[in-house]
Amino acid sequence: MELLEQPYNHIISNGSELSISLEQGNRHADMSADVIVASVPTLERPGTSRLHKYNPEEFKCIIIDEAHHAVSDSYVRIFEYFKAHVPNSPIPLIGFTATARRHDRKALKAVFDITSYHKSFQEMIDEK
Repeated sequence: MELLEQPYNHIISNGSELSISLEQGNRHADMSADVIVASVPTLERPGTSRLHKYNPEEFKCIIIDEAHHAVSDSYVRIFEYFKAHVPNSPIPLIGFTATARRHDRKALKAVFDITSYHKSFQEMIDEK
């Protein structure tokens, strides 16, 4: 829940004129919002049609926090629904993670085309 509250509160507290809404559990997003923050478990819960209320043509990008999870089946199904998984998709995927390497060795490049910034743990230690 905290991962959803952080971007929501950040946008609100910085005086943005963007409207923002949450899609999680009992909270249903206002479909007219400029920004929708949603949880993958809510959108991908078996037996729910919550993902299908979204029109992919109305979205400009998908931003993923904890992006090391983005290669899991539940995320990939969401990307497929939005057609964000195809080359030259009009909906770019942008991901942020502090864990670029997964223990199961699934590569994030299966979802993301480029890594725009990376700093290894050893680099951070060396830089104190």
